[in-house]
Amino acid sequence: MNDFGIAVGFLRLLRGWSREQLAREAGMDVASIARYEQGGSPRRRTVDQIRQAFGLSPASWRRLLHLIADFRREMAAMAPAGSAADAEGPEPIEELLAALAPRVFGAFSSLSIVTAKSPPPPGAADRKRANQLWARLRSLSTAARRALIAEGEEFLSWALAERLSLESEKIVPDRVDEALALAEMADRIAEHAPMPPKFRCLLRGLTTASLGHAKHFAGQLRGAETAFRRSNELWKAGAGGDLTGLLDGSRRLRLIARQGLSLSSM
Repeated sequence: MNDFGIAVGFLRLLRGWSREQLAREAGMDVASIARYEQGGSPRRRTVDQIRQAFGLSPASWRRLLHLIADFRREMAAMAPAGSAADAEGPEPIEELLAALAPRVFGAFSSLSIVTAKSPPPPGAADRKRANQLWARLRSLSTAARRALIAEGEEFLSWALAERLSLESEKIVPDRVDEALALAEMADRIAEHAPMPPKFRCLLRGLTTASLGHAKHFAGQLRGAETAFRRSNELWKAGAGGDLTGLLDGSRRLRLIARQGLSLSSM
């Protein structure tokens, strides 16, 4: 078993979730959850899906993995030569989790790692905070924006992803490179920020359309078409995920139409 599998099993048991419930929360199938808990190697997107299902930030997730790795090294160093810890085969997971729990609770005493709920539903009020975040980013270079977004968890906001994609559309075709960078940042935030899975699909339907729009003006025609196709797939997958009507689907259609494309041709 690897550190990722231990983290998944540990958090799932602490929540009292079955594998079926975790699969629903993460938008995955039960067989995949079982495979990862047993040591399967996940893709980055899978890691983010499971992390978000538990309501953990990227920093908290990394902290948990480091804690597990350190703990396993200590256990291996303390085990007598020839003991079960040195033998091949699965680790005694129940014993490991029971011994690990006090350390996790101590390290995360200031965080709601066990009782954290699913991400709160997106609301119109989130846009006010996004405006403030954009004000901090506006005057910075593209490199500085990327660095700040990568390090600051407060920038993981669905509304900021929406705002960056809108800003990208505003400056095309006059500042194509900046527009493309903004669209890429918007889509990356939409992929990683905490939000309900179906709402994420809808939001990424918008951000990938903005990315396709920017790629078109940058002369990346094949990349633009790929982005627009992905936008359609995501929008369909998110059906019913925006009950309060926060996201403007007609904007996505306008971006596609500007390229002389139609949904039927895609």
